[in-house]
Amino acid sequence: MAHFAKIESSKVIDIVFVDNSITHVDVNDPSTEEEQRGVNYLKSIFGEDSDWVQCSFNTWKGDHKLSGNQIRYNMPEIGYTYNNVKDSFIPEKPGKDYILIERTQQWVNKASYSSNFDNSMDIWRNDF
Repeated sequence: MAHFAKIESSKVIDIVFVDNSITHVDVNDPSTEEEQRGVNYLKSIFGEDSDWVQCSFNTWKGDHKLSGNQIRYNMPEIGYTYNNVKDSFIPEKPGKDYILIERTQQWVNKASYSSNFDNSMDIWRNDF
């Protein structure tokens, strides 16, 4: 099952799934999945002007929890932003005191990030 996010003005407004018989050239071979086949199928239903991007239910913080290929850093939810330059789904910013971690495309509170950095520097300093 392939998941796709509908994008409007860089925001995820819907998430749907498409059967493997649509997205795979060979249903018995997962390596034959083609995103464009799913996009074409969804455009045929929702209109040619709709914008769809494939996402992975098993992807979070840049990792695939089943050791497969991560797709676009995070499985999105409605309200996430799709950044087409970074090709990533980014959660909504929880507050003004949060910074985006590039490696995971996740928000982290500045205070906890700073204290974690300070602690890691203390450990590093003590190693010498």
